[in-house]
Amino acid sequence: MRLFRISNIALMFFMLLISAAGAFAQQGNGPPPPPPGAGLCTDGQSLFVMTGDTLYQYSAADLVLVTTVALPKLAPPTDSDNQTQTSKFMARWAEKVKSIRSQVSSKISSDVSGDNQTQPPPPQQGSGLCTDGTYLFMLRGHSLQQYTVADMTLVKSVDLPKPEPPPTAD
Repeated sequence: MRLFRISNIALMFFMLLISAAGAFAQQGNGPPPPPPGAGLCTDGQSLFVMTGDTLYQYSAADLVLVTTVALPKLAPPTDSDNQTQTSKFMARWAEKVKSIRSQVSSKISSDVSGDNQTQPPPPQQGSGLCTDGTYLFMLRGHSLQQYTVADMTLVKSVDLPKPEPPPTAD
């Protein structure tokens, strides 16, 4: 019994060590990735830059900031009604494991670098910008938003249809 307990403790320690080493190896030394939900486009007169929950309008000629617009926070996706109890449980379990791993990796990185770095938010499901000169169209998550270029006001926001699950063969 004692040998079984020692081997279990050793196995858990080994798994924790491997997980921490993997998280440390993934950090890399390259430049940081772009912020989640980033995008940019131009109409020739202005450059529009979206980063996270902020939209910036710059003059294209000299890159002087013209306008800043705070975008509404995206709502988290809701569970669909056709999801089984098992898949809901597995999704919650995967989120808990991801949270634990990020806590361990942030603890390791703070121990190694000496500062507390926060984890970036998860990437948005979709993002992008496009303009026709009159309107600026923005894809954020599952919604499409239309802004006027002249005064950067929101004209309309439309939720995209949710994808249908693939048909199952009975």
